Amino acid sequence: MRIINQQIPQSVWVRASVVASFWAAFEIVVGSFLHNLRIPMSGTFLSFVSVVLVVAFSVRWNQSGLIWRAGLICAILKSISPSAVILGPMIGIFSEAFLLQLFIWLLGRNIAGYMIGGAFAVFSAFLHKAVSLLILYGFNLVELLESLYKYSVKQIGLSNFPASDLIVLLISIYLILGLLAGLLGYIIGKIPAEDSDNQLINKQITSEAKSFFNNKGETRYSLFLLFFNLFAILGLLFILSETSIWISYPLILAYLIFVIFRYHNSIRHLKKPALWIQFILITIVASVLLGTIKGESVWNMDGLAIGLDMIIRAVIVVLGFSAIGNELRNPVIRAISSRNGMSVLYQSINLSFSALPQVVQSLPERRTFFRNPLRVLSSIIAQSDIVLQNLERSIEDRNPVVIVCGDKQEGKTTYLGRLAEACRSAGINPAGILAPGVHSEGVRIGFDLLDIQSNKVYILCREQKGKAEHYTRFKFDELAMEEGRRILSFENLGDSNVVFVDEVGPIELNNGGWSSSIRELLKHRGVVQVWSVRRHLVEQVASAWQVGEVTIVDIAEDSLDDAVSLIQKLAPTNQGYQHH
Repeated sequence: MRIINQQIPQSVWVRASVVASFWAAFEIVVGSFLHNLRIPMSGTFLSFVSVVLVVAFSVRWNQSGLIWRAGLICAILKSISPSAVILGPMIGIFSEAFLLQLFIWLLGRNIAGYMIGGAFAVFSAFLHKAVSLLILYGFNLVELLESLYKYSVKQIGLSNFPASDLIVLLISIYLILGLLAGLLGYIIGKIPAEDSDNQLINKQITSEAKSFFNNKGETRYSLFLLFFNLFAILGLLFILSETSIWISYPLILAYLIFVIFRYHNSIRHLKKPALWIQFILITIVASVLLGTIKGESVWNMDGLAIGLDMIIRAVIVVLGFSAIGNELRNPVIRAISSRNGMSVLYQSINLSFSALPQVVQSLPERRTFFRNPLRVLSSIIAQSDIVLQNLERSIEDRNPVVIVCGDKQEGKTTYLGRLAEACRSAGINPAGILAPGVHSEGVRIGFDLLDIQSNKVYILCREQKGKAEHYTRFKFDELAMEEGRRILSFENLGDSNVVFVDEVGPIELNNGGWSSSIRELLKHRGVVQVWSVRRHLVEQVASAWQVGEVTIVDIAEDSLDDAVSLIQKLAPTNQGYQHH
């Protein structure tokens, strides 16, 4: 037998998860409010208050590396935002955290380090906005802004006011705001918890085990398409700038149609009125402004072409990166990353995500925040210990899992059935399902569903002719699937705390099949799950859910007696077992 030790996040990662959950909640609640009202400089305000919040957490907990970890987790959580453009905010969040952490490392965890770090963190809001706009619209945006600036200063009679002075002024404003944010965060972090006004928090904060990577419903993934989308974006942007519209436009149109049909949620990024207002303004300004500068009456066709190219570029980037973001949730990538030291990151993201809904609900009303922002932030810091305790408890309560592995048609189901009988003989009452194969003339034509407790058999699936499903050539019976989920429900277990699931494979990794039942069972402490899994999927399955220690039982190497002894050790008795 082989044990996969699910690496438990260190204290600093768990605390970073707490910081990230509050940071993300603030971005969601306050950020959405500001953006919906179209308040100017809302990004700068978000950056300012985020620095105050993060610095206060760092002062309170005083752990090295807390800030960059929290920024990384929060940036990934930002990908669930409904905003039209995700790339810029994600980069901005991590940039703020990285710069703040960098100067704290250089200058120390003192007021100088926090203030200087805060100055550059808030300044990064200005910098990343410029960079993200360049990525979105290309360097034509620079030419357009330069023309707009020259036209504006000419109209107000300030032709001698250089653009460099304006840029220096803007940078100075951002740096001063950052210094103030660092100072306020340091002061709030020093306030004792008992002196905070906890009445501003709406409710007791709890957390429930959830997975950030399983929250989108059934989705198809492809490593090939991950790289295809990346190269498609780069290639189409090059083609757009270097070839005629007769070559570039058809290729771009074909790619956009592919993305919209393949990734149905990607179109939501283009449904935001604010994005189309940007597009319309860019087109009008480019056409009219360039025409005016060149001495033409009102409309300039070259300017119109530049504006249209900028819009098309933006659509490619928005939809293309939406597609890439979807493919990055691929369980294969998670498994590879977990094997290469990123398991803690994935677990920390899930921890933060599990606390996020309750943290959002606990925040006071928006009007309360804007009336007393410092008092609210102080209360948030004080309440963070509750979230920390809940996350630490959720880690301790993770259930062990046994994976019975073998190759396709090697006998996993047969082994699992014999194991269930051996467990019963040993005094363990197993529950769950088996999926014995059905054959005709030596060829597998489907699977049945067997309830381990009642021995009832249902027709699960049969081979379908013609069009196949995404993951299998079999057509599944929905009534049988519902019956399987009922069998696997916690309420149906009775006095059993050992549940067999045959099998966990590609469908479950893509959030279909028995995945919802697995997630529900994992919420209940003391339930040991036994999964049958194909050998080449073991690492992916082991890292797909928030579970405790995973033990691999290989049907070609490990005896039934050893497997039963293992289950007895993990679930020594069913006596006194109760639902909780």
